[in-house]
Amino acid sequence: MMKKIALAVVGLFLCFTFLPLGAQAHSPKSMDLDYDLSKQTLTVTIEHWALSPTVHFIEKVEIKKNGKVVETMEYKSQPAQEEFSYTYNIPAEVGDKFEVTATCSVHGSRTSTLKVKQPKPPKEKEN
Repeated sequence: MMKKIALAVVGLFLCFTFLPLGAQAHSPKSMDLDYDLSKQTLTVTIEHWALSPTVHFIEKVEIKKNGKVVETMEYKSQPAQEEFSYTYNIPAEVGDKFEVTATCSVHGSRTSTLKVKQPKPPKEKEN
């Protein structure tokens, strides 16, 4: 009887340890875009939880500006287990529209958009 229980425990352990990655895969949970007009940089912040960021990760980020692909970056891992940012030097003007798609190496993708706006002037301090 003890032998059967031990075999069952080991079997369950092996099943859960070696589940196919597809069963654990998911698209990015969120993606935020920010454009710095003065530096001409687009910052893409992605939330994508991965137990092993070198096996299950964001493998591609595609950036479109005004409907045309301007940059496609492919990665072999993600820099953090949950949330991370990439910054890209891409010239843009007020009114330009970015569409960014982040693709998981195993399953799914997420797309976010951003329209470049004029930065708000700093508030004056009251005396």
